[in-house]
Amino acid sequence: MKNLILLIFVAFLNGNFTFAQWITYTTESTTGIPGTIVSSITKGVDGKIWIGTDAGVASYDVNLGMWKLTDENSGLQNSFIYEVFRDNTGKIWAATNGGGVSVYSAEKWSTITVNDGLSSNVVRAVSQSTNGKIWLGTYGKGICYYSPSSGVKKLQVAGLTDSYVLSLLALGDSVLMMGSLDRGIFLIRDTTYTQLSLDDGLVSNLIYCFYSAGEGKIWAGTGLGAQEIDLTNGTISTCPDSLKDKNIYTIGRNKQGDMIFGTTGKVYREDNGSWQAYVPGGQGVMTSYYSMLFDNQGVEWFGTLGNGLFMSSGADWLNFYNSDGLHDYNYVSVCEDSRRQLWFAGYNQIYRFDGLNWKAFGQSDGLPSYGFQSVVADKNGNVWTCSPSYGLYKYDDTLWTRVDLPSDGQLNYNLYRLFADAENNIWAGGYNNIFKYNGTSWERFIADGNSIPYNVSAFAEMADGRILVGSYDGILGAYDGKNWSKVNVPATLYSILSLAVDQAQNIWLATQNGIIKYDGLNTTAYFRSDRWDYFYCIRVDPDGDIWSGMDYGGIRRYTGDKWLEYHVSNGLPSETVNDIFFDSRGRTWVAGYNGIGVAMHVSSIHPVVGPLAPEVNMFPNPFNDRLTVRLNAENTGFLRVTVYSVDGRPVLDWSDKITHPGLYMRNLETDGLKKGMYVCRIIYRNKQYINKITKTTND
Repeated sequence: MKNLILLIFVAFLNGNFTFAQWITYTTESTTGIPGTIVSSITKGVDGKIWIGTDAGVASYDVNLGMWKLTDENSGLQNSFIYEVFRDNTGKIWAATNGGGVSVYSAEKWSTITVNDGLSSNVVRAVSQSTNGKIWLGTYGKGICYYSPSSGVKKLQVAGLTDSYVLSLLALGDSVLMMGSLDRGIFLIRDTTYTQLSLDDGLVSNLIYCFYSAGEGKIWAGTGLGAQEIDLTNGTISTCPDSLKDKNIYTIGRNKQGDMIFGTTGKVYREDNGSWQAYVPGGQGVMTSYYSMLFDNQGVEWFGTLGNGLFMSSGADWLNFYNSDGLHDYNYVSVCEDSRRQLWFAGYNQIYRFDGLNWKAFGQSDGLPSYGFQSVVADKNGNVWTCSPSYGLYKYDDTLWTRVDLPSDGQLNYNLYRLFADAENNIWAGGYNNIFKYNGTSWERFIADGNSIPYNVSAFAEMADGRILVGSYDGILGAYDGKNWSKVNVPATLYSILSLAVDQAQNIWLATQNGIIKYDGLNTTAYFRSDRWDYFYCIRVDPDGDIWSGMDYGGIRRYTGDKWLEYHVSNGLPSETVNDIFFDSRGRTWVAGYNGIGVAMHVSSIHPVVGPLAPEVNMFPNPFNDRLTVRLNAENTGFLRVTVYSVDGRPVLDWSDKITHPGLYMRNLETDGLKKGMYVCRIIYRNKQYINKITKTTND
């Protein structure tokens, strides 16, 4: 067991680091869980969650929030998965309905079928003996076994060669338990067996699953309840009243040692004879719970029929399901709504990301078929988007509707850019009009080519409330709430593609030939050249740094005294960056060609409180299997330690109450944490401290 060891004293050192690695979301990594049935769940040695479904195998990287799907188009012979199983070498076995058994090792899939010695290509169950032998239960053709030295062989036991196997459990090297469709349980030793059926006290001969509870006791889930079999004395318990007449599809044990039973409608927990029913996902979820997993951090995972995968998160449940995923090749705009969901404008669709699943909106949802240029959210929960060919659309968390703008007959749907100001007004700019919506009514400003620009390309807001409007014609206008004026920037602006205002109220203009900084009197030019480098967007991050995305040039970031660069070689999804957005969780999002990138802007995850104390120590860092943090508790109080992945997801979360001053020690299990950078946050007595920690190897 690998541990994160915390020896805690009152103060915690704060790390002064700035930026983490990029994660890229693409069509391939955003599909979520395929199909409608989550039949099996296991955890890989790398910490990924492996999920068997009726439409393939999905692996989920908990740290990065990334999905990978394998189906008949990418490595499987059949996509209907009955079981995913991790062997003692870390290989993943996928039992399929007609495609044999597929094995994932060294980042590639191979398949074992009847051509390799399997008795049937319909494989329902997988188990492994302590000596490494893999057992494969088929549907109608008995049991096979596999070892690297001998390959696949059929188990020749008279009376079992044509068995319909639903479940297997290997006990040591010499005993195998088989659960059948209609003949009960078989305890197999070499070429002999003992059968347990209705006549021996089983409530049903339909055996869905087994679970080894230790000390020779095995729970069997049947079609009419669950029973414990004591192999030491050969007894079969009566079915608990709470489980009588229920299909028990899956059995497990949580971190607290409670026995858990999955059935239709509910999950049942047994703790020292006390039974309690609960509904993973919350009341109102109607489903059957087919599979479960309990990890070392105490997180519970439940696979369902028709409702995807539920994961416990404190008192709440997170739901993963068959996500729409991303479908565009080019993403042009990003915003965050009042529920902290991220929205992205692709050229052909609008996308919503709630942190777990992706939802795509298109023609079937009331939107036009193409041409989206901008997406913004107001404080009332509405999301707005526009297309030059089709006009303005609003989403009220239920429906998309087209918004009719005031017009005197001129075309008012040539809209290029949207903006939400600090007063929650929505601005829409286009070819010959600028519109302002105050939540009740629209106001229209007709372009004059001077103070009110044609061809609006950008908006920004000054601290005094003035709205800046830039145009593709190189004109910068300003509106003070009553009047429009032209901002005479003493520089050749070419086309203005984006605007930003920094903390000192300097105006930054991204143009089709470099960047201009205007302080109200003078200008400073950056990256102007004969190459005419297009800068598509310019933004100010929470620390005051200036970020600008380029056409085929990556990102330029100004820290006040120097420019930094980010490229595909640094993890960006593309060298073309159309938009950059800093969300409320401290993440930096990048929209461009080939996908959407995100990275944790570490210094703004949480405020760092308190100076570095000389008595504080953290070692070693980087760490391998042990990290020690020291803090001397001068007073009692509540303590919470959270470890975050680079994209801001909590991967470890622990809390306790310090009952007396002095040295305080606590171990956190780190099984499943991959090598890489993490952020550790400690909250103690209403103060919080953060620091970067780095793991150098995988478990």
